[in-house]
Amino acid sequence: MVDLAPVLARRAIELTLAGDTSLMRSILERKPSKSHPQPSIEIRYGLIMQSGPLAARVIVIEHPILRIGRRPTNDVVIPDPTVSRQHARLEQAHSGLVLIDENSCNGTFVNGCRIMNSTVLRSGDILRFGTSHCRVWRIPPRQDAPQFPVAVPSAAARRAMLCIAARLALVDSVQRLHEAQSPAINA
Repeated sequence: MVDLAPVLARRAIELTLAGDTSLMRSILERKPSKSHPQPSIEIRYGLIMQSGPLAARVIVIEHPILRIGRRPTNDVVIPDPTVSRQHARLEQAHSGLVLIDENSCNGTFVNGCRIMNSTVLRSGDILRFGTSHCRVWRIPPRQDAPQFPVAVPSAAARRAMLCIAARLALVDSVQRLHEAQSPAINA
């Protein structure tokens, strides 16, 4: 797959500097792709660690999958010998937050019951990984946040906008430097 962001950025810079902002407008107003669903404001969850090595910490679940275990490559690392290296994972699904045990030695528990299958969680559920207990917490939506899907530019469009911003900042700094070096010409 060819990355067209540098070419698009160069052309957008050329046109913008020439006074034509239509390409930049088209980048900013681009419709979301159907193959890459755009994030929307949905229900979010967090974990409030209540006991164990991470006690009193709050973990906001910001990714579709959150891996939990003792291994340093996990998203949540619990340094506890009773926690497996790859203990469990949390997945955000349409049905809500789902907990899946990854064949851990000591098991994963929801409200005191060991789970064997994927389990849909509710706000207030108590999870146990080894000696660590945490409470599932539903993060209320912000009151000032719009309640409709948010259009987010693609990664290529964001890179193009950053390239344009960097180029404009460079042009601006060169102009200021030029003005500072030749005050007699500007007077």
